[in-house]
Parts: sequence; C-alpha cells; structure tokens
Amino acid sequence: MNHPVAPPDRPLEAVARELAEANTRLKQTNEELARLYEKSRDMDELKSRFFANVSHELRTPLTLILGPVARRLATKSVPPEERRELEIIDRNARLLLHHVTDLLDVARLEAGRMRMSYAEFDLALLVRLVSSHFETLAGEHRIRFGVDTPDALAAQADFDKVRRILLNLLSNAFKSTPYGGVISVWLQARADQATIGVQDSGPGVPPAMREAIFEPFRRADAEAELALGGTGLGLAVVREFAALHRGSAAVADAAGGGALFTVSLPLSAPAGSALQAAPSAFEEASGPMPGEALRAQLGEAIGIPPLESDSPLVLVVEDNGDMNRFIAAVLGRHYRVATAFDGKEGLDMALALQPDLIISDVMMPRMAGDRMVRALRKHREIADVPIIMLTAKADDALRVELLREGVHDYLNKPFSAEELLARIGARISARRRQEAALSGLRAELEELLKQQVASQTAAAIAHDLNQPLNAMASYTEAALRLLRAGNPSPQKLQHALESGAAQAQRAGQVVRELLQFFQAGETPIESLDLNRAVDRALTLVGTDGQGGFDSTVDLAPGLRPVRANRLQVEKVLVNLVCNAVDAMRAAGVSPHSIAITVRPVDGNMAQVTVQDRGPGLSEEAARRIFKPFYTTKPRGIGMGLAISRALVEANGGRLWCEAAPGHGGIFHFTLPFA
Repeated sequence: MNHPVAPPDRPLEAVARELAEANTRLKQTNEELARLYEKSRDMDELKSRFFANVSHELRTPLTLILGPVARRLATKSVPPEERRELEIIDRNARLLLHHVTDLLDVARLEAGRMRMSYAEFDLALLVRLVSSHFETLAGEHRIRFGVDTPDALAAQADFDKVRRILLNLLSNAFKSTPYGGVISVWLQARADQATIGVQDSGPGVPPAMREAIFEPFRRADAEAELALGGTGLGLAVVREFAALHRGSAAVADAAGGGALFTVSLPLSAPAGSALQAAPSAFEEASGPMPGEALRAQLGEAIGIPPLESDSPLVLVVEDNGDMNRFIAAVLGRHYRVATAFDGKEGLDMALALQPDLIISDVMMPRMAGDRMVRALRKHREIADVPIIMLTAKADDALRVELLREGVHDYLNKPFSAEELLARIGARISARRRQEAALSGLRAELEELLKQQVASQTAAAIAHDLNQPLNAMASYTEAALRLLRAGNPSPQKLQHALESGAAQAQRAGQVVRELLQFFQAGETPIESLDLNRAVDRALTLVGTDGQGGFDSTVDLAPGLRPVRANRLQVEKVLVNLVCNAVDAMRAAGVSPHSIAITVRPVDGNMAQVTVQDRGPGLSEEAARRIFKPFYTTKPRGIGMGLAISRALVEANGGRLWCEAAPGHGGIFHFTLPFA
C-alpha cells in the first residue's frame, strides 16, 4: 500500500542550492588545508636544511678551536694557570660540538638522509668503555656508579650510533642525578635481541610525558628544563637511532625512584647488509669526552676564601661549573667571593652571609633565579642587596618582570669581564653612598630622639621627685611644729620623722635607678651560681620592707655556673619579685604567692622564670612593659623593667614576659653558661 509523501517544508531547489554551496566551501577548505600542509612541509624542510647548514658551518670553527687547543695542551711546558684556562676552552668547545652534532643528526633524520653503517663489534666492551669515561665525574659528585655486562656480546650494528645512544643516555642520567645519588648501567641479551638499561635516582619522568620526552626540544616540565640544560635533543636522537636499528627506546619508573631508560636493539644486521670493518681498538679520537664535557655543565665545589678582608662580599649563583669558576676568578681580584650552584643554595647562602651584591643566573635547577629573587625580597635583612642577573635568554618580558621584582641590573651572555666589573662596581658604590646617607639621617634622628627622651626624662623626674619631696617637706614641717609647741608627743614626732625619712629614701631610689639606667660602662663578668643568686635576692627583698609574701622556689641541683655580674643579676631578681608583690597587692590578691623556677635550656643557657598570682598582663601591656617610663603601677617612674632588660642583655641574656590576662604575671630571663 502506497502512502502519500508529505510535501517538504522547503522547495527541493533551495536544498540543492545549499548542498552545492556547502560542497564548494568544503572543496575550498580542503584546498586550503592541502596548501597549508605543503607549506608546512616546505617549512620543515627549510628548517632541517637550516639546522644542517648551521651545524655544518659551526663544526669548521670548532675544529679550528679544538685542534690548536689540543696541541697546546699536549705541550708539557704550559704554565698551570694557562693549562686550566685551555682545559675550560676545550671542555666547552667539545660540549658545543656535542650539541651541534645532535642538531645535525636531527636535521638528517627529518630529511631522511641518515645512513646506517653496520659493523660487527663487542657490544659489552663498548658499554664498559663508554661508561668508564664517566667514572671520574661520578667520583667528584659522590655518585655510586655501577656497570653490569656480560664478558662479551657480539653485535652487528652501527658502532657510532650505538656509542651515541650510550653517551646520550649516560649524560642525561648524570644531569638528572643529585649529588650522592645512584646510577647503574646494564646490558642483557635474549635470543637475537640486546637490551641496554640506564637507571638513575633523579626525579623520574611523569607518566604523561614518557612519549613526549623523546620528541626534539621537549622536556618533562619547566623545572626539568632548568635542571638538565642542553638542547633537548639527546633523547630524541636515542629513539631515532634505535628505530634505525629496527629497535626501540622507552622510559619507566626505576625501582626505588628515578627513571629507567631502556633501548632494545637486534644483535644481527638486516639480511644483505654490508658489514664494515670493526673500529680499531674502539678509537674515539673524533668524539667529545663525555665526562669532561659534562663537567662544563655540572657544578663542583669551589672553596670560599676566608672572609677576613673589608672588601665587599659578592655571592655568585650559577649552575654551570665553568661559568661559576670564571666569574669567581674575575671578581676574586677585587672582591671577596662566595659561590652557589643553584637557587636554593644561593638563597641559603645569601641569608647566612648577607653579601654586598648577588650575581645570579636565571635558569638553574632546584630553584630558578627569578624564584630566588622573589624569596630574597621577602627577607628584610637582605631586601636591599643589589642583584645582577645573567642569562642567555633574550627575553624582554622576563627582564621587565625581574626588574619589577627587585633586580637592579641585567646582563646577557656572552658578556665581557670588564663590563661585569664595571656594573658591579657601580652598584656597590651606589649602595655605599646610600648607606652613608642613611647613616647621616640615622645620626640626626638619634639626636632628635635623645632630645625628646631628655625632655621626657626631665618631666618624669620632676613629677616623680616632686611627690616624695613635697611629702618629705610636709612631714618635716609637722615635726617642727611639734617641737615648737613644746613637750611633743613622742609617738607623733617619731611617725613624722619616719615618714619623712621614707619619702627621702623613695626620692633617693628614683635617682639611683635613673643613674643606673643612663650610666654606661663595661660590665665585670664572673662565674655565678644562679641558685644562690635567687636565694640572696629573696633575702634582700625581705629586708627591704617587701615582706608579707610566700615564695615557692624550684632550683636546678647541679646547675652549671653562668657568666654574669652578680650584683646586676640580683638587682634583676629583686626588681621582678618586687614587681610581682606590688601587682598582687594592687589587685587585692591574697595570699601573695610567687613561684621561681631555674632550669637549663638549649644546652648553653640557664633560664629563670618568676610567676605571681596577680591579674597578669594584657597584650598591650606586654608589648610596652619594658619601655622606659611605661608603668602599670600607680606609683613609680616605669624604669625598673627597662633597667632589668638592659642589665640582662649586658650579661649576654634575654628578658621577656608572657601576655596571660587572669593567669598572673610571667617573666623569663636567660643567661649563658660559663
């Protein structure tokens, strides 16, 4: 049965027209994609050709550098200082040759022009020979380096490419492994397949990056790029060379942490391949010595000269060992120099040494230079230290950001020693001029403060002496009236005279405390039994009219003597106990109980704690209690605790209090053991 067809919403002609237009747009898009693809291929070919040409052109001047340097180094009469400089040139030229060779190989691989040259050789011997070049470097960095191979293993492969695979894997492992780490190399054979393994104890490779890390110019992350340096081509060359052998390269987690790189290679050449002669005694005259080349990158300890001179101290933070030594040598003729090899070490040394100037690289392991600068500027004690950044990156945005973060100057590599010295000299001179100006301003401020303190002191003295002097005058006048009246009452006369004498003593105490606070002089130090000093102080308080309190004393039997002035320590103890008694009496607390504890702390100090049952100190009072002329008592001039702190600090200790409202006053002071 036929069903009628519903009429379309739109005419068929309109639909057909839209389909035709869509097909036209699709065709144009495909043509554009094809054009872009061809352009991309052309650009890739131009890039490969450019890398090949540049690499080829660089090899000629490098050969002309390495040849004369090698001849000069072979001369036994070369002076030691010149030999060291020639070795630096040789190491870095070989390192550059290694990078150039990687660039040339990648260009050839991308262009499909890499040829295989098979030879039959002992693969186990090659692994041991290449590994031996890293033994010195392993010893310098306290790296446990193990090699495990069969006695012999015949292989048909491209000798130079297998050697390059081993060099790149080992170089990568040594750059990834921290000081004191572990690296192991092993070779195994199964059927017609050989597997080379290189395991390190470095940070490892995240699972998400285990394929990308074999791509040219790729790193696991930004931190890895800073830590490893180089061009990012080594592992790409490893995988491509393995693929040319019909093998493979992979990375996984190492047992115990780190990375395990494995390369699998067939032991036999493809059928019909021509076998070249095996290399004679595995000569490697044309290749860079891997350990020496790596030494140019990896830092090694540089002795810091004794900090005896008054010349400015410059901290050099640079992860490249040769560059670090070069800068230190240039500066060593003019400044004291300390060196660090990464941002974390640089931060720690800057905080410990507080140098006059810091020179730092930007790209470094553990902590990059820009992160180190931000961390330094958070510490007030070194927030104004000039920093000069060195970098091989021509990055204007980074330079502006670093200048905003507090960097004072910026120097691009390569730079001349004269320019570096000129910039350092200018920065240090500017800082010293600023310090001189600040010193003058501080002197003026101190003079103004002295005048202000003198004014406050005069007012406080006038106020606090006026009251006892007025009272003394009143009691004296009362005694005179009694005497003039004839036959005075002995009790009334005695009361007037004793009250006048008490006011005179109070005025004298005010004067003595002020003299003790303001008089300067050396403090005679002796070996003091702190337990006995506490007993004597309590006796003094009792005989000074401050009786009527209970004391609980918890001494430390066998406590070592402290180095302090006996009279000053007893004065501090008397002040603290009297303050405690006054606080409890003013608050109406009864009984008047004081606890005194003596204990050793931190191995080299003794600590005394005085605690009462009074109202305690508020946060505000605790912050101000040791300032001159501040007091929480209705009487007194507020000098007792200020004097006590000055006395404790003069004896090499510290006096402080706890803010504990409602829990009594708590005061502590420490003194060094003799």
